[in-house]
Amino acid sequence: MKRVLVHGLGSIGRRHLRVIRAADATIELAALSEHGSQLHPGESGVPVFRSMAQAQAFRPEAVVVANAAVGHVESAMAWLRAGAHVLIEKPLAAALDGTADLAALAQVCGHVVQVGYNLRHSPGLQQMRAWCGARRLGRVHSVRAEVGQHLATWRHGADPLRSVSARRALGGGVLLELSHEIDYLQWLLGPVAWVSAHLMCQGGWDIDVEDSALLTLGFAGTDGCVAALQMDFVRHDATRRCTLIGDAGSLQWDALAGRLQARLAGSADWDLLPTEPGGRDATYAAQWAGFVTACAGQGAPAVTLAEGVRVLRVVEAVRHSSMLGGQRVPVEAAP
Repeated sequence: MKRVLVHGLGSIGRRHLRVIRAADATIELAALSEHGSQLHPGESGVPVFRSMAQAQAFRPEAVVVANAAVGHVESAMAWLRAGAHVLIEKPLAAALDGTADLAALAQVCGHVVQVGYNLRHSPGLQQMRAWCGARRLGRVHSVRAEVGQHLATWRHGADPLRSVSARRALGGGVLLELSHEIDYLQWLLGPVAWVSAHLMCQGGWDIDVEDSALLTLGFAGTDGCVAALQMDFVRHDATRRCTLIGDAGSLQWDALAGRLQARLAGSADWDLLPTEPGGRDATYAAQWAGFVTACAGQGAPAVTLAEGVRVLRVVEAVRHSSMLGGQRVPVEAAP
């Protein structure tokens, strides 16, 4: 990998630049910002193109698509046609429109397309998946998951009400911005078969997206396992936790604390399980390393295009259920 471009210079695009530079200082790195974003002084040395034509003349071998979600599909298709492998930041898109065309193009081109759900590279979450695969909790009856952070603390120095998170036109709202949970729950437990959901605006802000969501998710092929998922932009205690409850005990992952603990049947207390050091940059670094390996033909993408589409199908079902007052909606039947 000699030439890499990051398309988009928001906070996540800057993180990708930092991670890629730390992974391999010999990579010729560039960025594309069509909206005039500038690099900080400490990020100097990376050329910033202002148009797609300029960026394509750079001839990147791989591109990280990190612009607003509403532009992901169009941008990814342009880079595939230009001959680049593509890592698309989560969510894959703001809606399902165009994703079938993207999948067809990817198949014809033969280039790697990976979706950026970096939490799959968390050591605690990976260990949780290994427990599920080995059925160490027996039958998993239910799941409790929660994620939230106050909107004002998401992007320091920026107006939170004008950020991507708060604007429907850019693909904002908790469902898309916090869709990691929908992805990793399906990674742990299999496809979501049905949803029952309520979307709300509880923060009192003048925004056109939901800032809170209460979801009930039913999983196919998991002995009737049901997950309760709470997502919001309103809580001041930033949180990301997941608890699996099974016949043989419970397993709890706290992403922000980097802690995984189990309480098995007969135990008097929770037992802390050893995990490798994590952190947000660590999961992005592992994601990038896996993407490079896949581009070299030595493995499959960690998160496939089909899995990114599956998240969007669940999102559409959630929106439909909320419109129906929380009525149960099968994912495959949602419009």
